[in-house]
Amino acid sequence: ASIQTSAQPQHELRYYFEVTVLEAAQRCTGTTRTMSLGFAWWLDGAHARVPEMARQLPRSMVIGGDLPRAYVAGREHSKVSGWRPLFEVSAGTLLGALLQVQANKAKL
Repeated sequence: ASIQTSAQPQHELRYYFEVTVLEAAQRCTGTTRTMSLGFAWWLDGAHARVPEMARQLPRSMVIGGDLPRAYVAGREHSKVSGWRPLFEVSAGTLLGALLQVQANKAKL
């Protein structure tokens, strides 16, 4: 997924984090509530209610669910292939997310 940003960096900025899954619920098909990863930015001065799902955050880039989708600014952006958190994430899984920002473009 990629979005336009308001910043105009002269070089590439990178943001990265990793999480280790300590526990995972039993796998069950028919649910879209699975692992999601992404980045979110706080709204300046706003104390709005936090939505139930990360993909609903207004200033965010999130990938996840089943079947996985990419969400940008609280809206579905595209389908994601090659990763099924429902089947690939279990206790002990290490996941990382990298956000690259360059020339008014962000790439997750």
